[in-house]
Amino acid sequence: MANTAPTNPFFYGGRIVDPPRFVGRTQEIRFIIQRMSGAQMTSVGVVGPPRIGKSSLLYHLYQTYPERVQASQWFLVSYVSLQDARVRNLAGFLQTVGNALATARRWHPKAALLPAWPTPCRDLPTFRQGLQTMAEAGLRCVLCLDEFEALLDAPTEFDDHFFDALRAAVDDQVLMLIIASARPLSFYGSRVRSVSRFFNLGNTRYLEELSEDEARELVRLPIDVGGSVPALGVGDQALALRLGGRHPYLLQMAAYTVFEAQVSGQDETWIRAQFERAAGDYRGVRVRVRQWLAHS
Repeated sequence: MANTAPTNPFFYGGRIVDPPRFVGRTQEIRFIIQRMSGAQMTSVGVVGPPRIGKSSLLYHLYQTYPERVQASQWFLVSYVSLQDARVRNLAGFLQTVGNALATARRWHPKAALLPAWPTPCRDLPTFRQGLQTMAEAGLRCVLCLDEFEALLDAPTEFDDHFFDALRAAVDDQVLMLIIASARPLSFYGSRVRSVSRFFNLGNTRYLEELSEDEARELVRLPIDVGGSVPALGVGDQALALRLGGRHPYLLQMAAYTVFEAQVSGQDETWIRAQFERAAGDYRGVRVRVRQWLAHS
């Protein structure tokens, strides 16, 4: 039987979908959970530059909230990426979000006792009625919206009437929003000249680089989920930290490259060349993003 190369435990280039591979963000998760489980839900904006880990954070929270929230059986939590082609107009947005909440309801431990989510759900009154029905059944609906900026690309579909409806649902405690974006919502409100109170919504949590402890935890990931032996030796861990620093994307990239070298027998010169090539492409994107933010 042919030898199978070990699976690289490090990942970059998209959101992390395997919960055991998610590292850190303990304070940010606690911040959001407190606002989910308080006497009243408070919506949260997760703000940070591209590749800082916003998508991974939202998706991880969506995956793991049952083990983090007391009385989690009273929550319906769903995740929707606004980059999805299905959400580029109002009807598609409402149907996709409705489907996500209906799926959460279907897997709920008390599903047989819960009212049905209305289908189809392609207009704001039906969407609001669905949220109201869930609230009357004692459920808290939480919606993680990733890549918020995509909504602003269709201003005729997502106008002040749409944002006012979301704000009203939040104010009436039938919906909590966790929104990931590069800039605070107030910035986008002024950019599109919106008068909707939606853009003054909730609390803001800024996502920054990992702490030193979190960075060290990341480079010590094991090859096998649930294992205890780090995939990288002590020297290779130190090299990955020197290359990637505490930036989650660059550190994942560095550790990924070091692991590939470890498996294929390449030396540090190869590692540095591979890393600098990949990191250079990312840094070029960061420069263009900073220029866009400065002039938008």
